[in-house]
Amino acid sequence: MKTTFAFLMHPVDIHQIKSFWPLTRILPSSFIRIFLKNESFKILPLRHLRDARGNEVSGAIIMSPIHPDEIVKQDDEAIFDRIITAGGLREKLGFKILGLGGYYGVVADKKSLLYKHMKVPVTTGSAFTAWSLYEAAFKAARKNKKDLKSSTLTILSPANTVGLLCTRKFADTAARIILSGDKTHRLELMRKNIQATSPVHIDIENDLSKAVSQADIVINADQLHCLLDSARLQPRAVFCDASIFGGAIEKASERSDICAVDCKNITTPFNDRLDLYLDLPQRSIYPALAETMLLALEENFVNYSLGNNVNPDKIDYIADTASRHNFHILVPGGEIS
Repeated sequence: MKTTFAFLMHPVDIHQIKSFWPLTRILPSSFIRIFLKNESFKILPLRHLRDARGNEVSGAIIMSPIHPDEIVKQDDEAIFDRIITAGGLREKLGFKILGLGGYYGVVADKKSLLYKHMKVPVTTGSAFTAWSLYEAAFKAARKNKKDLKSSTLTILSPANTVGLLCTRKFADTAARIILSGDKTHRLELMRKNIQATSPVHIDIENDLSKAVSQADIVINADQLHCLLDSARLQPRAVFCDASIFGGAIEKASERSDICAVDCKNITTPFNDRLDLYLDLPQRSIYPALAETMLLALEENFVNYSLGNNVNPDKIDYIADTASRHNFHILVPGGEIS
């Protein structure tokens, strides 16, 4: 079976570096950065992934050789060039769609005209990441006897693509939404646009601690570094996190009275173990990779999640596709104490 998708990503921790480049296991930490600068992309084939119904897809992970501490220091043009270079591997690998993970997806969403420089359709996974946050909050609230229609939700970093999609989705179900973590004028524009079509009450609170302390459910759409003070979370609060580098979910998990959901873990239906070196639970993948796989399974080779104005309807389509192929977000079992 031909490779139909590829997924460009970068290491999120030193463990992934050592998995993809075994030689780094014996190198001093100070030499790892130098070593990576002289390396090229690492290709990990994903062949004959078959679910219980016999649907099959093949693809490849394209791991970029860069230290996690260095990726966010690069300017957007350097990231842009790396994405185009990865797209150029299409002739060698034969893929029909390229998914972008981690910081590559964040940068690509700021450059909606990226597709004009590519010879292959691109997706950043923003729609499926937003769905994972929504679905996680819905499931966790139900397990812990919280009614979304009477709950206050705080959305952190709401003006990025994932946050905006989440806000629009929650506007149909939540009683009150607090937006926190971006420039006030951007949030005011968001509030005006959303309340023009939705009855939801939206407040703006730029003090993150105050925003968190008022919420029954906290949605972290900040995909980089969220400075969460877990002590400010309400007792029995639900915290849903989609950050690339973690940190916030670890802090929230320190409290036994909090339902903390890591929305980076999407469980797949594939019977075989996915040895992707992603340091995730068995058969689990990132939301952006899941979106890429789902589009490949449907042979829907189009620019899907790309730019900061993704159609909210794309959340519903990718959610329906995920349900059909049995991809789902795993929420911790049982009620919080």
